[in-house]
This record gives sequence, structure tokens and C-alpha cells, in this order.
Amino acid sequence: TRAVGVYTFTRAMENECLKIENPKRYHQIKNFLDKEFYKAERDILKVKQKIDTKFQWKDEKYNISYREKSIYSTHNKAIYKAKKGKISSENAIGELYDRLGLRVLVENTDTCYKLLAFIQNNYSLVQKEYDDYIANPKPNGYQSLQTAIKINSKLYCEIQIKTFKMHDFNEYGPASH
Repeated sequence: TRAVGVYTFTRAMENECLKIENPKRYHQIKNFLDKEFYKAERDILKVKQKIDTKFQWKDEKYNISYREKSIYSTHNKAIYKAKKGKISSENAIGELYDRLGLRVLVENTDTCYKLLAFIQNNYSLVQKEYDDYIANPKPNGYQSLQTAIKINSKLYCEIQIKTFKMHDFNEYGPASH
């Protein structure tokens, strides 16, 4: 049985707090994300479909889903990346590589690495946006392979690859947000 995760509730509360605390910033990000996600959804579905049909799943259980980064999370990431000099300003939301995310859950670690190789061979990667948290888990135990791909000249997508067991631990266990 799965523990009750509070991440969905936390995400909604963070968005509402930003909306109250800084409505101009909230609407700036919301409008950008809404417009961009509408345009990008077709492209991210193509990536999902290519992984779904071209990867050799055999009889393995898997799940592919996608998401858009939350408004509050986008706000925080933009501020952080701007302070680090990794994007031109905190308003340069389009420069964030993980506004869109694709999550692929698989049965075992070997499949995680095989899928990563498939992605590396089929997409243009953002080299500085790769982390192997399976070989080197975060201090809280979080595990995942994470990379970013370039879908087109203005659109990037973060891809997380992990096992079902890792996902449960990351979302509902000690590594949960």
C-alpha cells in the first residue's frame, strides 16, 4: 500500500501563496507557461510516442508521463539560476531546461541505463544537464537518471528515468519533497 504523498497539496499551496504574495509575478509565469505548454504539448507527445514505440520494451512493465513545472517551482528555479548566472535574468523563464518533464518508470536499473542510451542516440542532449542519481544518490536517498534534450530550437525537456521502486521512494518515502 502506498503512503499518502503531500506533494500535490504542497504544489497547490505554493502556487496559491505566490499568487497572493506576488500576483504580478504569478500571472507573468502562468501566462508564459500556459502559452508555451499549449505549443509544446504536441512536441513532447512525439518524444513520448517515439520512446514508447522505438524502445525495445519486450514484456516489461513501464509508464511514461509528462508534466509542466509548477508556477512556484518555476519562479524559484528562475531566481536560483539567475543568481548563479546560468540564465540571463529571473524573467528569462524560456531559458530553463526543465520547464517540461518526461518521466519514464521501468522495472529495473538495467532498463534505466538502456533507455538513457536510446535517448542519447536519438536526441540532441544538453550536456550540462545530466545527472546519474542512481550511481550517486542524493543524500536523502533520491535516485533517478536525469538528462535534458533539445526538442526544437526553443524547447527543452528534462527526462527522468527510474524504476517503479525508486519512484515510490522518491515520491512517498524519505526522499519526497
